Formats: sequence, C-alpha cells, structure tokens
Amino acid sequence: MSTYSASRRTFNASGTLAATLLANSARAGKITTGKSDRLGNLLPTRPLADTGESLTLLGVGGAHIGRMEDADAQACIERALEEGVRFFDNAYGYSRGNAETLYGKYLCPKYRDDTFIMTKSTAGTAATFIEQFELSLKRLNTDYVDLLYLHSFKTPEEVDEREMDGVFEAIKKFHEQGKARYLGWSCHTHPDAALHFLDKTQQAPFTVCGQFPVNPVDAANPDNSFTRDLLPATVKAGQSVIAMKTLAGGGLNGRKMKNKVKAPERFPIPHAISFEENMQFVLSQPITSWVSGMESLDHIRQNTGIVRSFARLDEAGKRALIEKVAGYAEIANIEAYKAKKS
Repeated sequence: MSTYSASRRTFNASGTLAATLLANSARAGKITTGKSDRLGNLLPTRPLADTGESLTLLGVGGAHIGRMEDADAQACIERALEEGVRFFDNAYGYSRGNAETLYGKYLCPKYRDDTFIMTKSTAGTAATFIEQFELSLKRLNTDYVDLLYLHSFKTPEEVDEREMDGVFEAIKKFHEQGKARYLGWSCHTHPDAALHFLDKTQQAPFTVCGQFPVNPVDAANPDNSFTRDLLPATVKAGQSVIAMKTLAGGGLNGRKMKNKVKAPERFPIPHAISFEENMQFVLSQPITSWVSGMESLDHIRQNTGIVRSFARLDEAGKRALIEKVAGYAEIANIEAYKAKKS
C-alpha cells in the first residue's frame, strides 16, 4: 500500500492567506474569562458583533443532540451547562425536528433564561419560512430565540431567489416582533454564496453573524476556502463568525470516510496534526464561538478542556499547521459538503 504524503503540495505561507491571517488576528475578539451565573462558572466568552452580547467560546451542536435517545440528550445538555457552555445551536431540519423537540424538553423549561439559543431554516419562500419558524418555536418550547439564521446558502443565485421570494422580509419581521433577537446566516458549500449576500446587504445589513467551516485543511484549499475568503470579509462587514465543520464533518479524522478511503494515513488527524492542534488553529481565528457536535459526556469534557486551556497561536504557528495539512486539501471527500469543481 502506498503512503500518502501530506507534503505533496507546498503551501505558500507568504501569499494571500498569510496576509489574511495577519489581518484577521488584529481583529480577533477579546476573550473574557471569570464570568458566572446561577448555574456556575462560564467558559471564556467572546463578543457577538456589536450587540453587547457575548457567547461562550464553545457551543453545543444540535444536530448531534437530535440523534440521541432522550436520556442521553438530557445528560449531554446538562453536562454542557455544568461545564460552562451557554450557547446552543439547532435547526428546523435536524433529525426531522427531534433536535428542537429535545431542547424543548430538556433545555428550555429549566434553562431558557440562562442560555443563548439559535435555530435555522433553509426555507426558500416566505410562507415556508414563517411556517417552519413558528413550528420551531413550538418544538423548542419557547416564544423566542436569541438567534435565527437564513440557513445554508449554496449559490449566489439561491441568495437572490430567497430575497425575491420574501424570505429576507419574513426573517426581518420575526426580528421586529421580538421572536428572534438577532439574525444571521450560514453557508456550507462555497464562500461565493455568502460573499454575495454580504455584498447585497452591505448598505442595510440586518444580520450580526455568519456560520461556516473553519479548519486548517479548508485554509489550505486552493479553490474553495471559507477561512481564506469568507472569514475576513465577514469580519470586515462587522459581523461575527461562528465556526463549524472544524473537523470537516469527520473528514479530518476519517470518521465519515472510512468506507470510501482505505488508507488511514490519508486523514490529517492524527497523521499530520493532533485534534488539539486543529482546535488551537480554529480558536486562534477571529471567531466568536465554535459549534461542536458532541455525542458523549467525554466529548464535552474534552472540548471544554481545550477551550479552558486555549492559548492563541501566533501567525507562524498557524502557518505551520496549514503547511502540515496542505496536501490533504486535494483529497476528494475530505470536505464532502463543499461544491465540487466544475
């Protein structure tokens, strides 16, 4: 069996990405420690744009909660709270609504006033968006969310279609009604879609943050990099960044690829960098929070420990990690959610 070489492609650290990382570092949100509430000590926080709100540097990913049995979901929610997490992600479509329903059972009844809760909708028309969000509120067992997203922009054309079909006005109306305290957006496939949204709304912005993939393999991708292209544009627009797919949906450690790629050395983690190094890279970017799909109490303990011990990498440290994984960016399906080359 041949051995895959991660050094097959040399990353030019003195090029565009290096300049981008340097600019981003200067804008990175200040970390605040030492906060507490009635539940105990919070994880470190960073500000959410200029809203006056702060989010814990780690957030619970609702998609993974939605796949759990009730007892496991309740245990993970409560352990996350005990460990200082106060930011909880979700979406209308996760596990056909079960993710929101589980929050409605085990999060909102006892902890609504202590937490910052988000949900999202991919609806393409105003009527569908309204219907989905009203059902989300019912499932979540609350009359408002802290953050509501236009979810999963795929192409610039789709952004235009959502606007023309009234989705932008629908989400703004929910904000005006107090059912969504803040608004945001997400993008998985290609930064061009979100860049188009930012350009389209720059004269009258109504969102405060965007959520998209951030990881060192993404940063090394020569054709489709959220970290290189979208992250600085989002920060420049005055909006916060919520990091997701920090393990490329499992692609960095082979979790979702084990039946597709036979050679284990094709996975960046742990063959090129460690999980801890990967997360140091992510947390060293100017992000407000890292949303993580945590499937067990051990995962929660591991991730909260990383956040507590985090020390920001300098530019040389970030470049070094990118160089270690640069060759992996060319492997098909490492970042399977991204748009393929035409």
